[in-house]
Amino acid sequence: MQLLTRRTWFSPFYLAFALQPCMVPHLQPTHMPETCNSGHDLAEVILMNMQKAQRLMKTVQERQSKYYDDIHMPAPHYDMGDSVMIDHSTVNSAEDVNRPVKLRARWLGPFRVTATQFPNVTVELPVAIPAHPTFRVSNCVRKIGNQSR
Repeated sequence: MQLLTRRTWFSPFYLAFALQPCMVPHLQPTHMPETCNSGHDLAEVILMNMQKAQRLMKTVQERQSKYYDDIHMPAPHYDMGDSVMIDHSTVNSAEDVNRPVKLRARWLGPFRVTATQFPNVTVELPVAIPAHPTFRVSNCVRKIGNQSR
C-alpha cells in the first residue's frame, strides 16, 4: 500500500487515478472508495481530489509562512547620518593579532552612515581601519545615546 501524504491524506496514486492500486484481497483496507463506472465520473473524482489537495496544501503553506514570519524580524533600516556600531569580527586590524578573542571589543565605532543601499550600509571609517567601508545591515547596530544595543 502506498504511503499517505501527511498534508493531504491521499496517496500519490489515488490523486492521479482516483483509486487505490490492486492488492491482495485480504490486505485491502476497508475504507477504499468504489471504482467509477464511466470516464466522466473518474475525471470528476480526480478533479475533486486535486482541488481538495490544493486547498489543503495552500492551508499548510500559509501556516508555515506564519510560523516563519513569527520568528524572523525584519532587517533594520538606517538613514544617512545615523551612528552605527560595526561587528568587530568583520574587520581585521593589526592591533588585534596578539589579543585573545575573548578580550576584543564586540563592536567598533560609532561610525556615521554615509550611504545606504539595502541590505548594505556604507560608513565613514577612519584611515587606521584598513577595511572596505560597506557592510551588511546584519553586521551593524544602531548607536543610541551612550550605549549600544
